[in-house]
Amino acid sequence: MSFAGKVWRLLVGIKDALSLIFLLLFFTALFAVLSARPSPGAVREGALLLDLDGTVVEEVSPIDPLTTLLSSAVPTQEYAARDLVRAIDAAKDDKRIKAIALDMSTFLGGGLVHMIEIGEALDRFRAAGKPVLA
Repeated sequence: MSFAGKVWRLLVGIKDALSLIFLLLFFTALFAVLSARPSPGAVREGALLLDLDGTVVEEVSPIDPLTTLLSSAVPTQEYAARDLVRAIDAAKDDKRIKAIALDMSTFLGGGLVHMIEIGEALDRFRAAGKPVLA
């Protein structure tokens, strides 16, 4: 084999090794970003902010990516009522949460039954001696 062939194989081997290393680094970083969760020590005391900028529904409707791309309007944000009730009930028992702050400036409403459930959850939160700020 000639000298040029050996040099070429060496360069191809270096290229393949660097490609493999960069792919491994990329997927390791992607995994780290997607699986990152805040540590319990990172959560400080304060208020639970519920920024409701959409509607409260029984079940969040799936988003069709094609329709979203072709539509000129931004899809309306939907919040599951059970998720809000669970969050409020969990905040009631969490010693780090001192209050609930509701941002309802862009709230679009919800069903009467869901509003009653959320209202009852807020009443349970108030009964625990914590304020609700709207």
